Parts: sequence; structure tokens; C-alpha cells
Amino acid sequence: MNLIDANDKDAWQNMGYDLFNLERYEEALECYSKAIDIDPNDKDAWLNKGGVLFKLERYEEALECYSKVIEIDANDKDAWLNKGCVLFNLERYEEALECYSKVIEIDPNDIKPLTDKCRILEELQNYEAAIKCYDKVLKIDPNNEDAYYDKGRCQRFLK
Repeated sequence: MNLIDANDKDAWQNMGYDLFNLERYEEALECYSKAIDIDPNDKDAWLNKGGVLFKLERYEEALECYSKVIEIDANDKDAWLNKGCVLFNLERYEEALECYSKVIEIDPNDIKPLTDKCRILEELQNYEAAIKCYDKVLKIDPNNEDAYYDKGRCQRFLK
């Protein structure tokens, strides 16, 4: 008895999701690849495949997946955010900043990309821009203790 319809992309994706949660990453990767073979324009399959590759620290391949999602849907917030995370891990900070800026453009009230952008500016030692960035975080979330702490750290570097 065959447990999965070989042409059912959703079944492959669901199995990939389950295998990912079981930390069976290589098998999950195969499932997402099969889903993509069935429908090369399925952005969720590409996004999930990128997530597995990221977990496996195969960053360049993950970048390709996220770029494919963006090619399919230029306003996919998750693809831009994940691409920014990969680029950050590769220490390609300027490119990561572009990705986070795009996420902020899509959803200006999302704290995660804004905070990530602040941290990159701090990493680049652009403390004045980082402080302004943290001010934006605090405008959205006035109780964000991490933003206050990180902003204070940047202010100390300016003295």
C-alpha cells in the first residue's frame, strides 16, 4: 500500500514539515524538493526548503530558495526576512539591511526586522543610525526593554 500520492505536493510538504519537526532534515529536504518538482512555483515549498537548508547551515542554497520565493512573490515578507537572516549569518550586512528594509516597507509595524536592522547598524558601527532605528522600535513597542538596553549601548559608543 502506497502511503502518499506521488503527485500530491501538499502531501510531500506535510511530510517534509513532520520530518523537519523530527529533526530529520535531509529527509525533509527531499520532500520539499519533490513538492517543488510537482509545482515549481509553490512558494511555500521553496520557503520551507530554504528553512531546512538554513538549519543545515547550507546558507548559499537557502539564499537561492528565498530568492526564488521573491521571484514568485516580490512582497513575501517571510522570504525577505529569512533572506536577511541568511545574509546576516554570512556577514553580508549591507545586503541583509536591504532585505530588512524591504520587510519594514511591507509591514512597518513588525518589530523583528526593525530590531534586526538596528543590530546590523550597530554591527557596522553606525551608532547614530542604530539609535534612530531603536527609537522606531520604541515608538512601536514602548515597553521593549531590549531596545532600551541596546540603544543605551549605542549611546555609550558615541561618547
